[in-house]
Amino acid sequence: MVQILLIMKIYPEKADADLNNLARDIAISLRSNMKLRKYEKIPLAFGIHYLKCEFVINEVDGALDELEKLINSIDGISQYETINQSRLSVDI
Repeated sequence: MVQILLIMKIYPEKADADLNNLARDIAISLRSNMKLRKYEKIPLAFGIHYLKCEFVINEVDGALDELEKLINSIDGISQYETINQSRLSVDI
């Protein structure tokens, strides 16, 4: 199955949020056809950080919309932004 790599910036609601716990909450809420491959805390300004997350999802209709709905439903997330999307693998 073809998979998609999505890279997203995820901004917390509070400047002092524990981003490791936020990443854990994201990973727990994902469906079985989605995976949080890795994340890192990136400084933004004045001690504020955001999460840069890499997600791997199967290329099926509605998968990206489903991921976005899941992210929107998690407490502690202010907003998110998709910064890159590409195919990860191709079946031959």
